[in-house]
Amino acid sequence: MIHYMNLVPTAFSKIADGSKTIELRLNDEKRQRINVEDTVVFNCSLTKDIIAAQVVKLHKFSDFKELYNALPLEKCGYTVAELDTAHYTDMEQYYTKEQIKKYGALGIELYNVSSICDVKEIITEPDILKLLAPSVYNPTEERLLNRAKKCQEDEETNVYVYKEDNEYKGIVVFEIVNNSATILDIAVKPEYQGQGTGSKLIDFIFNSFNAQNITAETDDDAIGFYKKYGFIVADTKVEFDTKRYVCVCGSVTHHYDLLIDENNDPVHDPKPLQNYMDKWDGQVFIDKMELNKDKSVLEIGVGTGRLAVRVAPLCGEFYGVDISPKTIGRAKDNLAKLENVSLTCADFLSYEFGRTYDVVYSSLTFMHVEEKQKAINKVATLLKDGGRFVLSIDKNQERFIDTGTRKIRTFPDTPEEIKTYIANSGLLLIEQYETEFAHIFVATKE
Repeated sequence: MIHYMNLVPTAFSKIADGSKTIELRLNDEKRQRINVEDTVVFNCSLTKDIIAAQVVKLHKFSDFKELYNALPLEKCGYTVAELDTAHYTDMEQYYTKEQIKKYGALGIELYNVSSICDVKEIITEPDILKLLAPSVYNPTEERLLNRAKKCQEDEETNVYVYKEDNEYKGIVVFEIVNNSATILDIAVKPEYQGQGTGSKLIDFIFNSFNAQNITAETDDDAIGFYKKYGFIVADTKVEFDTKRYVCVCGSVTHHYDLLIDENNDPVHDPKPLQNYMDKWDGQVFIDKMELNKDKSVLEIGVGTGRLAVRVAPLCGEFYGVDISPKTIGRAKDNLAKLENVSLTCADFLSYEFGRTYDVVYSSLTFMHVEEKQKAINKVATLLKDGGRFVLSIDKNQERFIDTGTRKIRTFPDTPEEIKTYIANSGLLLIEQYETEFAHIFVATKE
C-alpha cells in the first residue's frame, strides 16, 4: 500500500541523502493504516521533488518522551551537534499535547530510499549527460551538450532524474502546456531496465504536475513499454524509414492504475462500504437489466468487478471493458471463478467489439467521458434489437476528483443532457429515477 506525506525541505534533504532513516509522526488514524513493507511517498513542501521509501519497522510509543528515550535520535534527523539539546518537546511545534496524549507517537523506520529530483540546472554534468544519451540520436558529445543547453534555455522544459542508492538510474525530459505533458526524452540505464524506473518517472509527471494526459512518440523498440503502462497509440508515421508511434495516456488510466497500487478494490470492501457504494446504483440498478441466462451483457468501466461479481452469475455471457491495465488485472482475479466472463483492457470509444449485446450498462464511468453523445451512439450500435441500456451518473457536478495527491478532470452530466443524448442516439428512454448520489436511466433499442 502507498501512503503520502509532506516534508519541510530540511527533513526532505536528510531522508534523501540517507542521514535520516526514521520519520517521526503522530500515531493517528492515518498513520495507523501503515504496515511494514508499505511504501511511503514524501513530497517536499517547496519543490515538486519526491522521495519513495519502504517501511522496514514501526516503533510505537505512548508519547514522544518515551520515543526520544528509546530511539537513536541521529537516525531521526538530528545532527551530532544537536543531540545534546534534542528534546521530546521539539515535536510540540507540530502536534498539540492533547493530540499526543490521544494518539501516541510513531517512528517510521525506512529503507530502500529512492528519489525523483529536478536536475535542469545541472543537466550538463557528465553523469546526467551519460544518462540522457540513449534517448538522443547519434549522441556525440557535441549533440548531447547542445541538447542539454536547449533544455535549460526552454522555460517549458522540465528535467528530472530517478535516483536510488545514490546512483542516477533514469531520466525524463518533458514539457507541460495547459495541463498536457509531452515526453521529449526518457531513458533508463540498460542494467536497470524492466524494473519499473520508467513507469515511476511517468507516475511522477501525473502526480506532481497534475497532467491530464501525457503524449510520447516512440518506435518499435519501446512501444511495448508504453502500451504496458496504459498508453494508447493515437497515430503512426514514418520518419527516416522508421515507423514512429504517437502514444497518449490520460490521467484517468493512471488514477485507476494507482488505486490498485494503493490496494483500493471495492470488491473486497467491508459490508458498510459496499452499502455506501450502492448509493450510486445497487440492487435495483441491477434489477433494471432484467437478466437471465440467455442474455449477453457488456459493462463499460468494469473496474475491479464491484458490480460484475453480482451481474455475471445472472447472465449467460458477461463482457467487461476498462481503460486501466492494472484494474483489469485485478478484475480478472476477482472474477476468475466465473467461466462466462471475458474482460478487455481498452478505450470503449475506440475499441472494435465486433458483436452486439442484450444489455449494456455503466455506473460511475461516464463522468470520465467527454464525448457523451459519441459514447451513447456507440452503445446504441452495440445493443441488439430490444436490448437495454442502464446508466448511472453521479449527481456531483465538481469538475475534478481531488484525492489529495492528484487531481483528475471529470466531465459532469446533467439529467437533461443525458436524456437528449439518448434521444439523439435513437434509443427510447423508458425510465428515469434517482438514488441518493446518482441519476439512473433505463433505455431500450426498439
